[in-house]
Amino acid sequence: MRAPTIESSVDGTLRHAHAVTIDLIAFALVALSTNLAPAAADNPDEYSIAKIFYGSGWIADPTSGLRRYVALLNLTEGYQQHYPDNGTLDAFSQIFIEFSIPADASGPAEGAALRIHFSYYVSMSCIHLDTLTCPLGSNDTAVVQDTFDLEVRRIIEYRDADGSGGYEPGDPIVNAISLAQPESPHIRAWPFAFDGSMMDLPYDWSTMTNEIQLSEGALFAGDPLLDQLSHFWISTGDGVPTNLTLNSFFFLRPTLYQAVPLTPTTLKLDLSLEHMSFVASDTAAALEFNLTSSQFRFSANESGSSDGVFTNASAAQAFFTWSPNATADGVSSAVRSTVIASNESATVYLSYPRATAIYHDPVVGLAYVGQRFSAAPPGPPSTPGRSGTPIWIPILAGTAVIIGAGAYLVVRHSRRPPRV
Repeated sequence: MRAPTIESSVDGTLRHAHAVTIDLIAFALVALSTNLAPAAADNPDEYSIAKIFYGSGWIADPTSGLRRYVALLNLTEGYQQHYPDNGTLDAFSQIFIEFSIPADASGPAEGAALRIHFSYYVSMSCIHLDTLTCPLGSNDTAVVQDTFDLEVRRIIEYRDADGSGGYEPGDPIVNAISLAQPESPHIRAWPFAFDGSMMDLPYDWSTMTNEIQLSEGALFAGDPLLDQLSHFWISTGDGVPTNLTLNSFFFLRPTLYQAVPLTPTTLKLDLSLEHMSFVASDTAAALEFNLTSSQFRFSANESGSSDGVFTNASAAQAFFTWSPNATADGVSSAVRSTVIASNESATVYLSYPRATAIYHDPVVGLAYVGQRFSAAPPGPPSTPGRSGTPIWIPILAGTAVIIGAGAYLVVRHSRRPPRV
């Protein structure tokens, strides 16, 4: 069965552009290439990138009319895992990632906050593999699609009333900062080449209306720039009164980054909380995250090396994991997590020791069947801006916002001849 193409479904999206960024984008084409039962495979994984769309700008929120800064990526790729006797596990995937934050503090405290919107379509098939070898079991094909949202809702200053070592519902909240009302929001995106140099990617189209200001570009298979492109670094956050920054690293090919194995379906997150100012002397800080899925229930990750939650899809699972340690005022310290899962949503509280500067290493993304969830190792996490490769120098200035992958393709077809 052939999945509906993005190109055929975006005309209506343009007419309703303000809803595209939230809804599940029609995800494309047919199954070809993929992944991940590494123990049985005898050749390296093969990734083939068909195209990537990228962009930034701002858009009016469909529910409130307030502006949101946005940056987005939309990657179409194939993956193939080789087995003995010419057997393969093939997958086709299309992944749309939107980063957004309100443009100012004028919205409601319970409104949409700092958000990573992760939509995906995956089609998988076993070729010349028997039932025992095929990771899909007796079903030699599988299709899964979902819309998975991760929101950083609040910075909480709490008092540990029950002595559990972390925030739990019922503990007194002394102060809370809503990321739905940021005082100094920002979004920036920078592309980098394999040699660590910054890249100047083309932005070929723009969309300007009273509700949208959008700049976008695309690279297609065969383009030398796509062959040179290693990854994007997307930084979003709020600088006042506490500096909360979420640095996201999206690699187009399998990469070991800061001891974390990453694929083109995962995002490494460097989370920093700086200039913490407590209003009481006996409190500590926690972050509140909200996760939602359009299709699947959430479960807890039982891995011993990391904590996390994941959806219960059979062929591919969205997940959010985090290291059990963070760096608090320069000292590696335990992180206490509280997970409250209910149907297609989950609330996660990550509690940290009392400190003025906290750095932590979560990972969010998509894991194919048979693939282990990526997670930061249990050792001391990185400190963003202070360790790692010294290549992070701004190239794309300014805060920005974006519609969604549908609008990308509409603009592409209306303003530029298709590339083969």
